[in-house]
Amino acid sequence: MRKSSYFVASAVLGVLPCAAPTAMGALTDSDSFDYTGTTLNGQNGGTGWNGGWFATGTLPSVQLSNDGASLSYPASFEPPATTPPSSGSRVSHGGLTVNASSSRLLADTFDMTVEGNTMYASALFQKNAANGGDVNSDNVLLEFVDSLGNRRFGLGIEGTGDRPWLNAGGSATGPDAVTAGETYFLVAKVVSSASGSDTAFLKVFGTDYASEVPVDEPSAWDATVSIVTGAVLDRVRIRIDPGNTSDLPGEVDDIRIGTDWASVAAVPEPSSLALLGLGGLACLRRRRA
Repeated sequence: MRKSSYFVASAVLGVLPCAAPTAMGALTDSDSFDYTGTTLNGQNGGTGWNGGWFATGTLPSVQLSNDGASLSYPASFEPPATTPPSSGSRVSHGGLTVNASSSRLLADTFDMTVEGNTMYASALFQKNAANGGDVNSDNVLLEFVDSLGNRRFGLGIEGTGDRPWLNAGGSATGPDAVTAGETYFLVAKVVSSASGSDTAFLKVFGTDYASEVPVDEPSAWDATVSIVTGAVLDRVRIRIDPGNTSDLPGEVDDIRIGTDWASVAAVPEPSSLALLGLGGLACLRRRRA
């Protein structure tokens, strides 16, 4: 069963106001891991993307739960948004002796060499064991890389301090450690700069962090980082390290990539978008009458 996006329509055709249209962001890539089987490499679901998941070099594929269960959102959603249902599958673990990683090409490249390009990304993360045997190899990450495999942007949970993690060439972490075994919803934003520093932002939802996901983009973030990268990003990779020696070191679910906050944190239901479109047609007819 495919996970549905989430938003409760606030307008009904009969009462939809005939306001001027506003610009809307777009969800460009998403994957809820609604797959059968245990290996992510070769899977080709979700929306957007330029092909399916494939191997990152010689590293083993991250593995899927194959049990019809997904991670649950750890925070409520500000009305009119509603909490997404828990359905489908999830990335459930990596390798136990080496890093596991799977990659996928974005639907469109993201050019960080020009001024003002903006990308948003969100995902659910869970780290199942606190800081394990190798504290330098104990991470659960979603990384954005260029065609040469250089990481330029990313989000997740790092292992050294078990903290939410943000990367844009350099790295920063949230102020509090995560609780092992609990799910966190992370939303990140990166803004490119042609001549100065690219700037990235991270917002965290879950235990010891925010408890409600706002409809509008927040003004305060949990981590920020700025650095010049001058890169063109064309793919993502999920990386799960084996440092904590757990059978299930970390889990990832519900990846969304888009052009604004709403597209990755409060995605409208397709039916709601259709209602809005029909409402717009109704407005045009009223104006012509």
